[in-house]
Amino acid sequence: MIYISPHYVRVAITSAERKGVSQQEVCTATGIKESALSHDEKTITPEQFTLLWQYLWDALDDEFLGFTQKPCKRGTFVLACKVAGQTDNLYQVLREMSCIYLLVDSDLKISTEINEDKTTVLRLHNAAPDYDIAHFITEYMLFYWHRFVCWVSNIKIKPLRAEFAYPKPKHAHLYCDLF
Repeated sequence: MIYISPHYVRVAITSAERKGVSQQEVCTATGIKESALSHDEKTITPEQFTLLWQYLWDALDDEFLGFTQKPCKRGTFVLACKVAGQTDNLYQVLREMSCIYLLVDSDLKISTEINEDKTTVLRLHNAAPDYDIAHFITEYMLFYWHRFVCWVSNIKIKPLRAEFAYPKPKHAHLYCDLF
């Protein structure tokens, strides 16, 4: 069984608490033991993490879980996926999804480009970084989009590199699991 580090769960709950949703309420709704959040051992199941995400989407009415100044309306990712599903290649998938997020006026500006070496670059800029506790939404959106393109292409794509506009955080060791 694959388990997830409680780091991202703790950060998501911290954001929810800023919006008035208690840790106890989140843990009860998702089946996550509060005691599991006090250490860094990978104890959260993918099912619990999915329940966490869905619960917080509902509780906060925000696909970005309070990590941006402007909430992201529910259904934005699904719409982006539907639009991207009409394209012919992965670059177009990412480009079309980026356009949807520009249309919904989110704080996250996502763009794609093709380098001279023909590799695709996905860029993400958060216009309200003070809301992004521990860079959660920045890292999670990159992870989410990476997983989506792997799924849609049915290919396990290994990123060539990842660069961030902030110093290497203490939880950087989790990146190998994410990507």
